[in-house]
Amino acid sequence: MNILSLKEPAIGLHILLLVFICVASFLILFFVEGKYLKLLYYKFVARKKYPTEEIQTDNDVQMTNEYIRTTDPAQLKEEYAVVIRDLTKYRKKYPAVDGICLGIKPEESFAIAGTSGSGKSTLVRMLIGDTLVSSGKAWVNEFSIITEERKIQHIIGYCPQTDDLLGSLPVIQTLRIFALIRGIPADDCLTVSKKIASIFDLTDHLQKRVKVLSRCNRRKLSTATAIIGNPKVLILDQPTAGMDPISRRHVWDILSYLRDSDKCIFLASDCMEECELLSTRLAMMVNGKIKCIGSIKHLQSKFAQGYYLVIKVKKDAKEKYVSQIENFIKKNFPSAVLRDKFQRMLTYSILDASMAWSKMFALLEKAKKLFSIEDYSLGEHTMEQ
Repeated sequence: MNILSLKEPAIGLHILLLVFICVASFLILFFVEGKYLKLLYYKFVARKKYPTEEIQTDNDVQMTNEYIRTTDPAQLKEEYAVVIRDLTKYRKKYPAVDGICLGIKPEESFAIAGTSGSGKSTLVRMLIGDTLVSSGKAWVNEFSIITEERKIQHIIGYCPQTDDLLGSLPVIQTLRIFALIRGIPADDCLTVSKKIASIFDLTDHLQKRVKVLSRCNRRKLSTATAIIGNPKVLILDQPTAGMDPISRRHVWDILSYLRDSDKCIFLASDCMEECELLSTRLAMMVNGKIKCIGSIKHLQSKFAQGYYLVIKVKKDAKEKYVSQIENFIKKNFPSAVLRDKFQRMLTYSILDASMAWSKMFALLEKAKKLFSIEDYSLGEHTMEQ
C-alpha cells in the first residue's frame, strides 16, 4: 500500500490538508501584516464623503477648520508635527469622532479635554493606527496614518488608556524590551531601564511582575515605556488616571519637564487640571466635535470670566440667618447667581468681572461680622468650573 495515497488509511490526505492550512495561514498573515486588508477597506468600505458640517458657535474652531481644509497638505506638514483634516470615525450610523481638524506644532504641548465618551481615545487610536478611519486624513511627522502607520509607530511614544502590558514579565524586563524596540543598543538597555525606573519611582518594583503591581504603578510603567528612546511625538491617553495625588503630581512634574524641553506632546484627558498644567494649547471635545480651542489664557478670558464665592454658615445658625445672608449677597453682588445650596454651604458665581477685589473682600468681611458666617472663599473661575 502506498502510504502517501489519498485514500484511508494512508496519510496523503492529511499531508495535503496540512500544506493547505500552512499556505492559507501564510497568506492571511501576509495580508494582515502587510496592511493589504486595511488598504482594501479604505478603498471599498470606508466612507469617502466628509461629515455634514455643523454651524459652529466658536470663531476659533471655524478659523482652524477653514485653515486646515484650505491649506495645501505639503505646507501643513511643514508647519505642524501632527495634522488632522476632517478625521471621522463612525460607530454604526453615529460618528464617534466627527470631522476633527487640528494642527499641532513640533514644539507644542496640545491637550484635548472632554468627558468619557466624547471621542478622545478614539481619536488617539486612529492617530496610532489602532482604529480604522471612516473618512478624513491625518499626518504625523509628515507620515500618513493610512498608508504609513508603521513609520509613525517608529517615531512616537504612546501611553494607552488601558495598561496593555505583559503581566507575567518583571518590570525591568518590560522596560528593557521597550528600550530594544526603540533602537537603544543592547549593552545600554539595562542602564537606561534603571534610569527610567528611578525617574518614575519604580526602583523598588523592578523584579516584580507587572500583574502584581498596583493600578498606580502600572500607569507609571505605561507612561515610562512611552518616553523611552526620546520619541519625536509623545501621545498620552489619560496617563495619570487611577493614580494617587502624590504620584500624579510626580508624573506631572516629569511631563512638565518634557514640555519645557520643546517636546511635541498630544494629551487626551478628562482631568481639566491636568490639561491646564501640561498643555500650552487646549481643545474641548463634546460628542465627537471640537467646541472650543485656544491657549489656556485665551479660553479662561473667553469662557471662565468672573469669580466664585463659597460661604460656610455656622452649624448653630438658624434658617433665617441663612436667608439674611442670601439677601445680603443679592443686594451687594447684583450679578451673583446661587449655583448650589447644600446644608450650610452656599456656592455663588459672580458674573461681574469688573468688581474690585478690595471691594468684594470688604463686603464679605462686613457680612461675616453681621451674620453667622463661619468662613468664606473667593477666587477666579477655573476652566473646570
